[in-house]
Amino acid sequence: MNSHRTRLVVACALSLTITVGTTATPAIGEVIMMPSWREVPSYVMGYGYAGCGPTVGVMIAGAAKQIYGYHNAVAASGPNLCLTTNVSNEVLQMASFMHTTSSGSTLLGDFRTGLEEYFAIEGYDVQANSYAFGSTWDVTAAAFAANLFVALSLDTNGDNQTDHVVLAVGLKDYGDGNKSFYCYNTWNENEVPVEYSYRQKALGVAFGVSASTVITPLSPPDQSPEPATISLLVLGALALGKRRRCPFKSLS
Repeated sequence: MNSHRTRLVVACALSLTITVGTTATPAIGEVIMMPSWREVPSYVMGYGYAGCGPTVGVMIAGAAKQIYGYHNAVAASGPNLCLTTNVSNEVLQMASFMHTTSSGSTLLGDFRTGLEEYFAIEGYDVQANSYAFGSTWDVTAAAFAANLFVALSLDTNGDNQTDHVVLAVGLKDYGDGNKSFYCYNTWNENEVPVEYSYRQKALGVAFGVSASTVITPLSPPDQSPEPATISLLVLGALALGKRRRCPFKSLS
């Protein structure tokens, strides 16, 4: 597969045992989740730019603010960070870096470099690497164990053409080769990860996986605020009810 020519085109109640970051791959019947998955905002494409690539990119930026302390990654904070309308400017900026077309199409190579360039402009070093389907399961599981971000490239309609990208947050192995992944699919803001069968992209396979892209934050967190501002920040946190997470963070 030539990843630089793969396009992400906008075509646009389980009983679970959940493990976070403690095993390389899920055991049979087990779900493993990115440890900080509840800090990842679920944005919907169409605000500011109708593209799944930039939308997923800003999901990663918002999550990096929450998880890694990259406070300049997006302007919104607290509960406001959960709403796509509050990051529409960042989505437009991300689309520019990713060279996303007016139809919402983004080359996979541009997705990686655009994401890196977006973070670089804001003062952060991140690295994005893509992997073909044959290694995506193990790569994704290892990334979750390290609390890293994983974007999965998909063929949503089974025509054997990659047409979408999502932000994965979990994996499940049902046994007998039956596997699934959990993701935010850019089509709703309800904060409930959607489960899809984990299968290779092929003709007739809806939501088949063609590649995974692992995003690794390399910069340290932003420096702590000056002592004079700490009391103001504490008061602000109390006013927000000490709540950073978006609502409805569950798997069912």
